[in-house]
Amino acid sequence: VICNGDADRFEYLMNWLARMVQHPDEPGQVAVVLRSEEEGTGKGVFANAIVKMLGYVNAVAVSSPDHIVGRFNDHMRSKVFVFADEAFFAGSRETGRALKSIITEPTLTYEAKFRGAVTDKNRLHLMMATNDEWAVPATRFARRFCVLDVPATRRNDRAYFGALIAQLDAGGYGAWLHDLLQRDVSDFNPQDFPRTEA
Repeated sequence: VICNGDADRFEYLMNWLARMVQHPDEPGQVAVVLRSEEEGTGKGVFANAIVKMLGYVNAVAVSSPDHIVGRFNDHMRSKVFVFADEAFFAGSRETGRALKSIITEPTLTYEAKFRGAVTDKNRLHLMMATNDEWAVPATRFARRFCVLDVPATRRNDRAYFGALIAQLDAGGYGAWLHDLLQRDVSDFNPQDFPRTEA
């Protein structure tokens, strides 16, 4: 569903996730952006499943740009995966510059309230979801954003997504993580993502 039945996009996405769990000490290099015209297509189900698979110590879901590119960002310091749900306005140049640094820079500056800023390793892998047509500040040849259009084929299909969630809750998270850890990503380059119309 997320990759609209496209095998190349599916392989890329699984490799991106596998690289994240096999090399959690490296930044993602590319943000995966899930875009759809309508709500209820499965973007949140997928991304929140990743958060749950990794655990809240390693992953976080946010819904405000301030939680990603704001001044007080210490909550991301130990995270490997960040799901930003409708948390960006693509027209903001300042946000766009900060976002690009989060995706690729080897280190980031983190700051907690009432404490000084510190520099630490960047481990973040960013996944974004939006229903806006203009999803991210990306040009035609951008190297940091893999934008996938999620179709409405399963929009609000509670039976379909309910069965997926039930399977995950019955041991699927562990099986998924096992498969990702076994996947060969030795030749995978995150910046060689499928160029989509999105």
